[in-house]
Amino acid sequence: MKILITGATGLVGKKLAQRLFAEGQNEIRILTRNSASAPSQFGFPIKAFEWSPKDNYIEDGALDGVQCIIHLAGESVADGRWTDHKKKKILDSRVLSIKLLLNKLNEKPNVCEKFISASAIGYYGDRSDELLDEKSSKGTGFLTEVCEAWEQTLHSNCNQYTYFFVM
Repeated sequence: MKILITGATGLVGKKLAQRLFAEGQNEIRILTRNSASAPSQFGFPIKAFEWSPKDNYIEDGALDGVQCIIHLAGESVADGRWTDHKKKKILDSRVLSIKLLLNKLNEKPNVCEKFISASAIGYYGDRSDELLDEKSSKGTGFLTEVCEAWEQTLHSNCNQYTYFFVM
């Protein structure tokens, strides 16, 4: 299967790419801001393609033949203070990347069968010791707002694909 991963150079993305490659039947492609250096971060062959969600750009050929997209990309919420600028980067990195991917997919019908998007437990907010599950109501705060905008963008733009949220 041809699998395209965004956020593949992050902690979760690297492990996921490694595991999918180890299955032996998958071609791993990644979208990255630096296709020249990204492949050296992996101990197996990958195909790296440039992208820039803020510039609405994906390198030609990146989506060709792709059967599954696993979308993990997004500005780190753990690095640095949450200034207004940082918050905008966190939100835009998630919303703009989803829009870009789905717009490109909609230009090429029947390219992809599955779209898996990582959301975040931030949707539930900080509830201290309260036990939460997927039926729990949304929380409050910045991360809740980010998750809500992120998921709404996928829901409103993903009309022809099977999609999953993973938290």
